[in-house]
Order: sequence, then C-alpha cells, then structure tokens
Amino acid sequence: MTEKIPGPPNYPSWTPPEPEVHIHLTAEEPQESRWDLSWIQPGKNLGAIACAWVPANLWAATLHDVDREQGPEGAWVMGGFLLAVAVIRLVQNHRFLNRTVVWIAVPDGRGRHDRRCPMNTATTATVSLGGLTIGLSIMAWHLARWWKTGGGGPKVGPPGGGGGGGRDPKALIPFMASVALGMLCVTAAGGLLGTGAVMLLGGGNVLGDWSLTAVTGTATPSVTRSGQKALTPGGCAALVVYIVVLAAVWKSGGKIFHGKVVSGVICGVMLGLSAGFSGVAAAVVVGAFNLAGDKVTGVM
Repeated sequence: MTEKIPGPPNYPSWTPPEPEVHIHLTAEEPQESRWDLSWIQPGKNLGAIACAWVPANLWAATLHDVDREQGPEGAWVMGGFLLAVAVIRLVQNHRFLNRTVVWIAVPDGRGRHDRRCPMNTATTATVSLGGLTIGLSIMAWHLARWWKTGGGGPKVGPPGGGGGGGRDPKALIPFMASVALGMLCVTAAGGLLGTGAVMLLGGGNVLGDWSLTAVTGTATPSVTRSGQKALTPGGCAALVVYIVVLAAVWKSGGKIFHGKVVSGVICGVMLGLSAGFSGVAAAVVVGAFNLAGDKVTGVM
C-alpha cells in the first residue's frame, strides 16, 4: 500500500516592509555665561525697594531702640540675623517676598543716634478728630453687627428678620481683646510695636481728617489726652505674653476671626490716646497690664 504524500502548504507571498525613518531633533543647550547676572532683575528690585520702604523704617526704629537700651552688639546681632536669613531664603527661592525682606534688612544707618539721649517713657504721638472718628466707626460697625446677628449665634428675633440675634457676649471677645491690644501698642514708647502703632495712627489721622472734612466740612483738631500713661517694663513683658496668646489663638481661627482681630487692633490704636471715654478705658487697660506685669515679673 502506497501512502500519498501531501503537497506543500500554500504560504502567502512575503513582501518586505516599507522602511521607516525616525528623526529626533534636539536643541542645543546654550552655553552658560561665565557671569550670570540674571538674578539681579532691576525691575523686581525697584518694586521690592518701594514695598520695603515703610517696613524698613519700622525695622530701623526697632534696632534704634535695641541699640539705645542694650548696646550696639544687640542691634548688630538682630540685624545680622535677619539679613542672613533673608539672603539664604532669596538664594533658595527668588520670590518677590524674599527679595523685599532682603531690602528691609539691609543696614543703611537709619538706626544711628546719640546714645546719651535717654529713651522716652511715653509715646509722643497724637490723635486727631479724624483718626478718632475712624476708631469709633469701626467699633460702632462691630457692635451693630453683634446686636443684629449676635455674632453668628442663634437668632431669636421675629420671623420677619427685624429683630436681633442671640447677642452672645462671647462673640465680642475676639474684637474687644484686639482693641485692648491696639490700645497697649499705641502707648508703648517705641520698638516694633510702638513704632508700628504710631505709623498706623498717623495714617489713620490723615485719612480720617480728609474724610471728615470732605464729608462735613468741619475742622479736625487734636483730641489727645494730656498726661499719657506709659507701659512699665513689667507691663511691656505682659504685653508680649498677651501677643503670644493671641497669636496661638490666631492659628486656629477662620477668616471672620482674623477680620475681627485686624479691625480691633486698628480700632484700639485710633482710640488709645484720645481724651474721651475711650482714652480713659485705654488708661485702665494700661494700668492693669502694668500691675500684672510688675507683680509677675517682680519689676518695681
């Protein structure tokens, strides 16, 4: 028996694939200049200098007081530390804020003075009727909002919405505590707090005087009370502790809380030196902080 051998399989004809050409274009990196001066950026530096003008004078006044009370070594340590930190941060990140801080910390002799001149024990700032009006307006706004809404508490008014809110007294604590802080800062003789508060008061006087004259046409005399009561060294220590407490609370607060604190500080600065009832309240606050600070620290 003969076995039939199958024929070869019918394979399809093979055709070679079409050639493909892949081209990769890479740009040549420009040769780095030996002197790279792009970090100077004159435009940004001019803007940073303009933004740093006010805080730089504030920082210089602070070093002025440190130099007068603690000696030039303390002022140089403080100024050098801030300048070193600012330069390091600028090298790490060329942000506009870091550039501004560098210009704030650059020494230019604004803190030089005659050390034989004794330090003032009380502020020499004055408040005008316009500045006082700004402070009273801020307080009236917050009290009206609290009376209407109760600071976010449960509303107990009629359904029509004409009544007041819960009027929880605790809702006024952030604002009133900040008002006290502003009153204390404006009575400080100098330093970062005192100088900043006096600058804020000066701006408020100008804005308030212009607004009051433009709206009513009245004059804006000075309403500063005589015989300013200053913070003692113990009272200043108590003020720093008070600021630390408010800063700790600030971290856990929301936008509404932050707004109350900022507006309260501005209100306190504007009212702290007045001759009226608000000025008397500021004198009571200063006396309480002096008593507490002197007793706790043992300063006589």
